Amino acid sequence: MKRLDFWSGAFWVLFAVFVCVKSLEAGLGSFRSPGSGFFPFWAAILFGILALVLAARGLFLRDRAMEPQESGSMKTKWTKICLVLLSLFLYAFLLEKVGFLIMTSALLTLLFGMVGKSKLWVRIASALVTAGLSYVVFYIFLNVPLPKGWLE
Repeated sequence: MKRLDFWSGAFWVLFAVFVCVKSLEAGLGSFRSPGSGFFPFWAAILFGILALVLAARGLFLRDRAMEPQESGSMKTKWTKICLVLLSLFLYAFLLEKVGFLIMTSALLTLLFGMVGKSKLWVRIASALVTAGLSYVVFYIFLNVPLPKGWLE
């Protein structure tokens, strides 16, 4: 597992460097008058530091707790991964047509079902509350236009 930590950390360090370079090209500005690259630059710096820690941990530390799993007993749930990716693509494709509240509630119900073993009514209620609160925060308080879809 430590080898995978090193390579994934190295990849994300390179990605952070790329974002920093592009942010500098966009212009940082100053703290009082930030440019379009200000936030991505500092986010990439923080992200790069965390990626460096991951890569260093994978390179230098020996993780004894993970060693037995490297022998092949670690199984990936490819069906769940594919289902999540498919649901995210469908969410993005149908969001404008169906609407924010309905699509977000449906997506969250599906994702909550994959994470835990809760009852269906708990998943649906949690998804409705989460989507409703997101709608209130973004549409009402922040005036972000969200697609209404079928509720229009």
